[in-house]
Amino acid sequence: MTAPSTANQVPPHGPRSVVIGGDRQHAHRPVWLLIGPTLAASLGAFLLAVPVGPEWVAIQRDMDLPTSAALWIFVAFLLPAVLAVLVGARVGRRWPTAVALPAVALLVIGSLLTMLASGSGVLLLGRAVTGFGAGLAWGVTAVLVAHMAARRVWVTALVAGAVVLALGLGPVAGLLLQRAVGWRWPFMLALPFGAVALLATAVSGIIVLILRASRPAQPPATSSQNLTAPTGRPDDFGTANERGRAGRLLLVTVDGVEQVTTPFFGMDLVPEVARLLGSENIRSTRLGDDLTLWHAEDSPGRARPGQPNPTASQLAAEHGSPPVTGPAVITGPIAYGSPYPLDPDAADRIATRLRE
Repeated sequence: MTAPSTANQVPPHGPRSVVIGGDRQHAHRPVWLLIGPTLAASLGAFLLAVPVGPEWVAIQRDMDLPTSAALWIFVAFLLPAVLAVLVGARVGRRWPTAVALPAVALLVIGSLLTMLASGSGVLLLGRAVTGFGAGLAWGVTAVLVAHMAARRVWVTALVAGAVVLALGLGPVAGLLLQRAVGWRWPFMLALPFGAVALLATAVSGIIVLILRASRPAQPPATSSQNLTAPTGRPDDFGTANERGRAGRLLLVTVDGVEQVTTPFFGMDLVPEVARLLGSENIRSTRLGDDLTLWHAEDSPGRARPGQPNPTASQLAAEHGSPPVTGPAVITGPIAYGSPYPLDPDAADRIATRLRE
């Protein structure tokens, strides 16, 4: 048995566009996972804007700072923030909670340093620490929003609205509290707000771990004569050998049905499916509770031209789904927004039926 053509393989970092669930789309990440990071991102925006206007005048007068320090207090914040956004987006793609928790901690620590500062050195250090924490929060929040699939439009609006609102409240809170009790108090507001963000992030992370532990385990692959799929880069996607799990996919083309042994599961399975389909844009359709049918698109939401795949289209029609064009891949169910491969018995049974 020969491997499927990989002439049109997607880039090693995975597909450009993935739609899970067809018309019944599922988010790559649950929406509630955004609560903690969004609170942290909003806190970062608030702390960025607090020194604007009379708040800065009070800081400058209290510490006897030169006028040019007004520029550096924002540069010290924004430069680490820009660098941290890249880190937050890159690492937060796989470990959002592990990025959001340090982000909140840095925001609180930076606020404490700024609040307790007696000179320009500690003040700039506090702003730099705060900026790095804000950048991490902005990066991981942006990645989580990008993984919202069908919910992306309204989730983006809510998250952007919260951040913009916090950005506008910063100077207002700075003005009011500076006049009432002193310039240090607006930064003290970060402590209770940060505690709430930390708690929300920790709770959501614990829930994710519980849900992952409750997902169905995949039995180990036992057949050596079946086709082995390309495994990609283990450092990007992880391997099932590290997790003790494996499964099978069914590659359905006009030439027949082939079983593909894969070491991947969960969201790590998506790049594997994209490589088998040879497309940067892929869509999935749930066929009942136990199967998922994947096919390629010309562009997001635009079907490929040509004749339907007869075998895959027949299976789709049995579940009330429209026909598909070109090669298709059949996997197991989608659980908690993540796809899983078939177990060997199910793959044998489905492949036999499709070959009849």
